[in-house]
Amino acid sequence: MIATNALWVLLSVVALTVWLDELHIAGSVWIPMQAVVVGGSALLQYLALCQSRG
Repeated sequence: MIATNALWVLLSVVALTVWLDELHIAGSVWIPMQAVVVGGSALLQYLALCQSRG
């Protein structure tokens, strides 16, 4: 699940750079906000996994 979330963030950044000119205002705000939330979730999952292992 962590890898999936990280991939989501990566693809969101790619989408922003490739289609930035074609996005509406809502898309240009929503995509980065969603990427930050998903990235934060991935980070929390990773930290919890590290803590549970050691």
